[in-house]
Amino acid sequence: LLAAPVDGDPDSVWIALARSARMITNGPAAVVALGDPPVVRIVAGEPPSELTIGAPYDGPTPAQLDERSGPGVIAVPIESDLSQQGWLIVYPDAGSLFLEDDLVLLRLLTAQAARANERREAIRQQGVLESELEDASHELAYSRARLESEARFRAALEAHPGILLVIEPDGHIGYANGPALTSLGYDADTVRAVALSDLLERDPAAADADHGTGEARRLDGTTFPVDFAVSPFESQGELSWIAVLTDISARIEADHLRDTFIGMLSHELRTPVTAIYGGSQILLARGDRLDRAITRDLITDIAAEAERLHRLIENLLVLARVERGEDLVGGEPVLLQHVLPSIVDRERSLWLGTEIAIKVQPGLPTVRGHDGYVAQVIRNLLSNATKYGGPEAKVEIVAEAGEDGVIIRVLDDGPGLDAETADRLFDLYYRAPAAAVMAPGAGIGLFVCRRIVDALGGTIWARQRPSGGAEFGFSLPVYEADEDIPVVVEGGELATAS
Repeated sequence: LLAAPVDGDPDSVWIALARSARMITNGPAAVVALGDPPVVRIVAGEPPSELTIGAPYDGPTPAQLDERSGPGVIAVPIESDLSQQGWLIVYPDAGSLFLEDDLVLLRLLTAQAARANERREAIRQQGVLESELEDASHELAYSRARLESEARFRAALEAHPGILLVIEPDGHIGYANGPALTSLGYDADTVRAVALSDLLERDPAAADADHGTGEARRLDGTTFPVDFAVSPFESQGELSWIAVLTDISARIEADHLRDTFIGMLSHELRTPVTAIYGGSQILLARGDRLDRAITRDLITDIAAEAERLHRLIENLLVLARVERGEDLVGGEPVLLQHVLPSIVDRERSLWLGTEIAIKVQPGLPTVRGHDGYVAQVIRNLLSNATKYGGPEAKVEIVAEAGEDGVIIRVLDDGPGLDAETADRLFDLYYRAPAAAVMAPGAGIGLFVCRRIVDALGGTIWARQRPSGGAEFGFSLPVYEADEDIPVVVEGGELATAS
């Protein structure tokens, strides 16, 4: 614009000045008023009060303004060494972190605009020296680089995922990024009246620590645990600070759940091991003198506890693979009409007194899965149903074709579950309060079921049955190279048709 020909648009410099002022301050409006008294020449954006181009400026008068006037208004004189030509009135962003730097840049630009306007008039008289134009070009290039650097810095602060605060020399918050405002419940205006000590509770024994663990306080008075680090930096010859806070609520909850899980796991491992060890020692010491029925009961108990231990280890192996980020294998053809009967027969022998029925729809398609993993899911769901259904529980497993594959539902007549519990049952280590009283468990079986079913491309759910009890079900997709094997259900039992 400084090098524009004399016959160009005389307002081009003022338009560029107003637009640049808005960009620099990230504000809603900027106004250029020229003359004495000032007349509105350019309006960029939407100022708080309506202004008409060509009319006298009727906002806060320049006599009432200085370069840091009342809240929300900045006035910078448009002047050179020779004369004052008017005023630049800017409405900045209230949460601007760099207002002092913005003023430096605005003063530079208004002075350049004033000189540019004088040059335009001088060109008509005698022309302009090329050296002046080159100097002005360098000044504007420097200003542009400074503006771009500031914009990149602001973008970096906003992109930071944690709670990031800039503390002014007086100890109050000068800037808070978006995640900070969201987490703490403030807006960009109210947070500026708050001191860091109002937001961060540090250990009284280490109140001046520049890093550690503490409590962050929200606007509503509630708190949450954080890791924090506070670092000093110099700005315009004064010492300021930048504080980074990280919400560690999830980490603390995970640590608590893991500690609880380890305690339950030690009990879950000790119980079958103790039973196996005790029963085997009795058989070794007095096996030849024991009644045959007692011997059989001991062997049955040992086998049942060994099966329980085996299942726990299976679940732990899957859990370990999931936590390492490994993929679970899937994609093999599985015939549920072959897998289900053997699983149900095995569960009947383990849960004496529990009635387990099976219904399989004839002609079920082959599903995509993995024999071992599918069997593990079904065993976990059946074990869950029988364990919480009581000693005389009735459990039914139903397999039928669905819209996108095959659906397997495990139905029990136990106490059931509420909606809130159903949403969390598949979380790692979670156990419903009532379940923890009714039967032992480590809180990993249903989590393993969900991870296996997800890996096989299916879905899993839990819900209350209208007639009472609970339904745990999952679906698996049809195997692409499917060859249906027809089955016939007779008397509640499964028979394969050749």
